Formats: sequence, C-alpha cells, structure tokens
Amino acid sequence: MVKLLSSLMIFISLSMPAQQLGDTSFKPKNTTRTFSASQSPVVLLDEAHHNFHTMDGRYRPFVDILKSDGYTVEKNKSKFTKESLSHAEILIISNALHSKNIENWDLPNYSAFSRNEIEAVYQWVKNGGSLFLIADHMPFPRAAEDMAAVFGFQFNNGYVEELTNKA
Repeated sequence: MVKLLSSLMIFISLSMPAQQLGDTSFKPKNTTRTFSASQSPVVLLDEAHHNFHTMDGRYRPFVDILKSDGYTVEKNKSKFTKESLSHAEILIISNALHSKNIENWDLPNYSAFSRNEIEAVYQWVKNGGSLFLIADHMPFPRAAEDMAAVFGFQFNNGYVEELTNKA
C-alpha cells in the first residue's frame, strides 16, 4: 500500500506542471486521400505571430491528418500580404499573440496583426481564400479580435474558472 501511495504521489507531482503537448506518436489511419498530389490544396499554418500552436509542435497531429488527406501544409513565417497569401487556398491562424503578450498574458492584450495584414487577409478571403481563425482563452481572443471584426464576428477575451467547487 505504501508503495502504491508513493507511486501515486510521484505521478501527481510530475504531472501537475504539465503543459499542452501534441501527441507526436499519433499516426492518421486515413486509407483514402481526398486530394491527389496534382490537386492538393495549399494550407498555410501561421507561425509569424508568436502562435501557441505550430506545425512541428502542438498542431503536429492536426497537420499529419491534413497531409494524410492530400493537403499540402506549409508554415507561414512572414507577415500577411497579397503576395504571401497568393498561392494558398486555406489559411489557419491559431492562437496568435502580440510580442508584448508572449511572456505576459495579463491585460492589456494587443492585436497580433497590423492593419495592413488584416486588410490583406480580408481581400484574400473576399477573392476566394478560406480562413480558419482560432482563439482559445485569454489573451488569444484579444489578439485575434481585430481580424475577426472585419469578418463580422467577435471573440470573448476571457476564461472560465470554477469558484464554487474548489477541491
């Protein structure tokens, strides 16, 4: 019994500071690709805005699924312009951050995108591009708020906390 409790205590102490991680052992079991190599849509995964989710990090399983279905997935490491978006069909922006909020998630939170970038993405979508804009809890919604606004929606820059059942 003592050995079991000791093992449990060690397990709990090691798992408490755990961060979100992508499952690097995940292997998609897609047997039929939707797109052939010649028809492969280009997906840009934004990594130019201090993104919490990246192609080689937390979003690796997601990227593996897209690739297994025939998508060509590329990292976007530059600011959004008409030119940088021109070859892509899909743009994924996930949990972008302003440089001031990388180490400090407290208010105020700032937009991750310049006005020129927002306009470039807006025009690209208007001309047929597809945007997948993702924002989790604070501070990510505020960082994406200005981008969302040009498309007519908003995020709530907050988080949920259980106040009544503290264990």
